[in-house]
Amino acid sequence: MHVKENVRRGMNNFLSMLFEETEAFSQLYQNFSSIGSNASSWRDSKKTENSSNNFVDELEKIINLIQKNAFYLESFMLQRSQIVFATLISSGRKWLRKQIDSFSMVLLDEAAQALVPETLIPLYFNPSLYIQIGDPNQLPATITSQAARNKGYEHSMMHWLIREFSQPHEMLTIQYRMDQEICHWISRQYYENRLITAPEVIQRKSVLQENRFLPALFKNSSLFFNVNGEENRRGGSDLTASCFNLIEARKVIDMAYYLIMSCGIQPTQIGIITFYAEQVNILIENLQKVMRDKNKFHDLEIKTVDGFQGGEKDIILVSAVRTSESVGFLNDWRRLNVGMSRAKYGRWIFGKFDSLIRSNSDFSSLLSEHVERVTVVSQEQLSAHVPNNDYTQRRGHVKFP
Repeated sequence: MHVKENVRRGMNNFLSMLFEETEAFSQLYQNFSSIGSNASSWRDSKKTENSSNNFVDELEKIINLIQKNAFYLESFMLQRSQIVFATLISSGRKWLRKQIDSFSMVLLDEAAQALVPETLIPLYFNPSLYIQIGDPNQLPATITSQAARNKGYEHSMMHWLIREFSQPHEMLTIQYRMDQEICHWISRQYYENRLITAPEVIQRKSVLQENRFLPALFKNSSLFFNVNGEENRRGGSDLTASCFNLIEARKVIDMAYYLIMSCGIQPTQIGIITFYAEQVNILIENLQKVMRDKNKFHDLEIKTVDGFQGGEKDIILVSAVRTSESVGFLNDWRRLNVGMSRAKYGRWIFGKFDSLIRSNSDFSSLLSEHVERVTVVSQEQLSAHVPNNDYTQRRGHVKFP
């Protein structure tokens, strides 16, 4: 009843033609199947070839018919829908505006990552209610222009309404992902101790506690592994080059390999996060050197913090990379908030303790909490439990432990 007349007529014509074509296709399919069940018919190669060609030709007709009537199909489905999902940019398509005059409500997810001009687009539909959902304490949209950032272009409408204009807003205070120990520092550091762990999360069984192969030391939800590595830059000391830390990358891969091969944890349960794109490349290179079965490790996700926003894993291994007191990306508290809040049961951080605790970043506060909780693991303790893999062999000729 909500479909416009021209779309209704177009759909009726399309369905009529589609019915005819599918009837013909069905008959061809039956003929083709009967040839397959009759061994003597296969000897008549000409008959088989003709049937096959006719079968394919009829299938192509149906596909072409659907493609030619895509407008009516899309319009019919859209005009009959009560809920429409779209990106901000695609909501501005002229075609969409021709189909729908207004929305009673617009619900914007990840609003804190949306630029103000993008956020204005759905207002074309004159909604009575525009609800924005997001976390202004996490990463904003990526803006490559420093001049644009200087003028506040990276800030979302949510940021301006809450931070600059003090508009009323509601914070959802119950979190359903992180173990309580993981959540503790995040809540204190970024949410004024208002973030509360749901009772069902507190009561659930931990994959760490339940695993009989993990040593007692590794059953802590939040650990810091002190790795005496050194940061480097691809191509020398160019400050524009992305950082990497080879020793740290190897220790992270050793741990991932150990969890999968010795403790029976599935690759899909593990995520590796780092703050630098070059470290992602180094981690992947080292993983390829030690893995026996490519398919087994295929689902092990290795991403930058930016790539992991919105994601979660049972166990997150974090590679900090930086070993100088000037820590670059680690200085962005929103990026650190994202990186530290992706784990459900285990958040294990790898980095150089002495450098990070003296840094001008929030890592200093985080490591102080680890010291208080006695959850800092030395490189010697790590090596005692997790064997070093052989990284000296060239890819394709790997010597496995």
